[in-house]
Amino acid sequence: MDLIFRLLLTLILGALGGYAAFKLKVPAGFMIGSLIVVMTVNLTTGYLYFPTILRRCTQVLAGTMVGSQVTRDDIRRMRHLIIPALCLMVYFCVFMVLGAVIMWRVSGVDLVTAMFGCAPGGMSDMGLISADYGANTALVTPMQMIRLVSVLLSYPFIFKSLGKRGLIHPETSIGTSMVSVDAAMAASTEKPPVSPPLPDLKTIKDSALLIGVATVAGVLLYSTGFTSGLIVGGMFGAAAVNIASGGLHFESRIRRFIQICSGAYIGTIISRSDLAMMSVSYIPIIILILNVLILPLVFGYLIHKLTKLELSTALFGATPGGLQEMSVLASEMGLDTPRISIIHTSRVVVSLALFPTIISLVTHFFDL
Repeated sequence: MDLIFRLLLTLILGALGGYAAFKLKVPAGFMIGSLIVVMTVNLTTGYLYFPTILRRCTQVLAGTMVGSQVTRDDIRRMRHLIIPALCLMVYFCVFMVLGAVIMWRVSGVDLVTAMFGCAPGGMSDMGLISADYGANTALVTPMQMIRLVSVLLSYPFIFKSLGKRGLIHPETSIGTSMVSVDAAMAASTEKPPVSPPLPDLKTIKDSALLIGVATVAGVLLYSTGFTSGLIVGGMFGAAAVNIASGGLHFESRIRRFIQICSGAYIGTIISRSDLAMMSVSYIPIIILILNVLILPLVFGYLIHKLTKLELSTALFGATPGGLQEMSVLASEMGLDTPRISIIHTSRVVVSLALFPTIISLVTHFFDL
């Protein structure tokens, strides 16, 4: 009963924080507000709780949300994504190696630990495999956490600022209409109706079908050992049924639930020991944050110029956040979520597949 109460308290605090941020017109407010409140309370009390099973359910739902936005037109447009995706894969390798070498030279952190800390893979994935390569796992996990939190707390505001200045004009498909980022941001910050209408029967059936197919596909892919199988499989499963049916409706309340859960999960895994480790190793943390805030903007703009990929998609695709979190943020901010999700899926796969080779090459180059 104690765990159930702690979980309910976590979700309630996350929902309150998310709603408060939403009312304050914070970009992606439900996720950011949930993250800040849950993290603050948990660091103070250590009492909050977010179970693994709920995290996995959230991953499936996040994949469903992304897949539900994929249309037949999106599939036809995907062929134009091959060259930009390859360029972004090269960029992520450069991002990792360059940031790691700078950190190694400036802060004294060993090169392997620095590479794992800068790697644009999943936070839990990098922490799990880092020990096998002789890295300092106690430092890798806080570094990965800082990378993710820095992205979530900064890029919504960066994109909102770029949109207000007219520097980016992303568009996203919503039904048959096209909505600009300004309209999407406005829609995300509008005051909710006092008595929101209940979803109609068709929306309930559509959402249930999308979630059902996504769950099966996600579990099947995850059972093969693919680390991000739940969200990737869910995304492709929901996309397949959405395309085959000609378009289904996904309940908007579930999107907010996904944001709240995503923020709450991250808020519960940040511990006092992580903060203590970061306070001791503040130089590599500062270098990592600067890399996260500067390099994605520079390389995203260059890839936009080289490949003609939309600037908003290139910038967001170059942002080294988590697959689930970046997909949720992209959807909330009115960006081209399907294409951004494909880019970040490729990033995760390439990071995990090529990481041993990259480490060997870099350490051999520096004769370590």
